[in-house]
Amino acid sequence: MAAASLSLPPEIELHDFLRLCLNSRRHPTDLEAARSMSGDLDWQGILAYASSRYVAPTLYSSLKGSGILPAEIETALHSIYLETAQRNLLQANALKKLLETFSQQGIEAMLLKGLALAVPVYGDVAARPSRDIDLLLQAEDLPKALPLAEVLGYLRYDVPEHAHTDLEFENEIILFRAADGMNIDLHWSPFDSPFYQRRLDMEWFWSQSLQFRLSGTAIRTLAPESNLIYLSGHLLLHHGGDELLWSNDIAELLFRFSTGLDWNMILDKAKEFRLVLPLQHVLRRLAREWHAPIPDWLLEALESTPVSQEERRVFNSLSGERQAAGEHFLSDIRYLETWGKRFRYILQLVFPTRKYMQHRYKIPHSWLVPLYYPYRWWLGLRSIFQPRK
Repeated sequence: MAAASLSLPPEIELHDFLRLCLNSRRHPTDLEAARSMSGDLDWQGILAYASSRYVAPTLYSSLKGSGILPAEIETALHSIYLETAQRNLLQANALKKLLETFSQQGIEAMLLKGLALAVPVYGDVAARPSRDIDLLLQAEDLPKALPLAEVLGYLRYDVPEHAHTDLEFENEIILFRAADGMNIDLHWSPFDSPFYQRRLDMEWFWSQSLQFRLSGTAIRTLAPESNLIYLSGHLLLHHGGDELLWSNDIAELLFRFSTGLDWNMILDKAKEFRLVLPLQHVLRRLAREWHAPIPDWLLEALESTPVSQEERRVFNSLSGERQAAGEHFLSDIRYLETWGKRFRYILQLVFPTRKYMQHRYKIPHSWLVPLYYPYRWWLGLRSIFQPRK
């Protein structure tokens, strides 16, 4: 096929074209804008780019029958759409067993992202791919949940630096089942930052929830207001702010629930949780580029809200380029509450377990482990003092 005739850099061109396509079912003028660009494009390149950004099934859902897609590309996208449905239903079955096991032991769980968006937000189990199962648990339930998940075949994907330090210094544990390649992320806080782990009122997130049914199972997930705050923070603080998949998720949520959203509560909680900047950046861009139905007064209120130096510092640190290990260490140390916690955090980083060292550095013989500690310290110091390129 002919290469794209537009003069934009290829990645920007593809990104903007796909944004128009994804938004076309919500905003008809974007469909016409996409149609005007679609005559001389590298469709194989578009298919590859959409697949790499995990929006291929969503693209099919948005454009099927529109006449924009060449026949062979529509067929390829339809195959991906069906594969996504199959994968998501397999996840739904795994999720059902996991939730039943947890419920029998009195463990509450709330589904995040992925499948939690496919049905209640997109209204189509195949339109939104789910790479893993993300569950939010109460922090105190985690010690009970891990052995229950292990009985079902889920084992830790990584080796912790020290046993029993996850709850104090992390926000999730990743589990993997080798038999079917299923991943489960158990979260107890939405964001991987001590700054936010200290400030988020998790009881509020648990109180702001709704239920939907998937494969006959009642599943709990975030209500639209709490989901908007979470997804905006996740997009900015974990993905840098311009991921097609996450942007489309928020746009779909806003279009589906806009008439019933409690915008005053969203604004109040953004201020309380120090998430003004993520909401400000995400909603401003979605209103401008995705035509999302966001009240002007809210955008103005976010723009005029004073932002503390502390929030601005954390935002700049987490929303920019990926942090080096040293930068991440200094940022975490700054926002741990007590000197006791800081000491324990430093200790576990400086002297992790032998098992962790062998796993992390692929050390072939156990007797070599002590020699790798100075190497680890040197890497850490270099990461702190060496300027980012």
